[in-house]
Amino acid sequence: MTVGTTDVRPEIGALPAHAKIRARAGGENFTVASALLGRHTARELLTIYDYARLVDELGDSAPGDRSALLDVLEREVEAAFAGTPSHPIMQALAETIRAHDLPRHPFLRLIEANRRDQVQPEYETIEDLVAY
Repeated sequence: MTVGTTDVRPEIGALPAHAKIRARAGGENFTVASALLGRHTARELLTIYDYARLVDELGDSAPGDRSALLDVLEREVEAAFAGTPSHPIMQALAETIRAHDLPRHPFLRLIEANRRDQVQPEYETIEDLVAY
């Protein structure tokens, strides 16, 4: 251990607030979705959108160690599936997961894609991009 350094891992409080993430949905077509799908279904769709925006925010523009923040979010995904998340977005997502018996894999794959973005932001061929 080097003197004067500490291993500081971000915790749940380092994730962006729900209101900041939800504000990004203002320009989306959720009013149309609500009319077509019904208010309840549109609300659940918006919950999944909030999760995707949160992952994107952490992977693309969060200050600090983005990989560590994605680790925090991965723990929150596991907590959501266990029914014990802390972040408001993940609490709402946990309800949607339970209501529809959603699989864990797509949520974790989105985090993994953002982790990959941290080390490989560009792809040389279309095949590489499709594999991504």
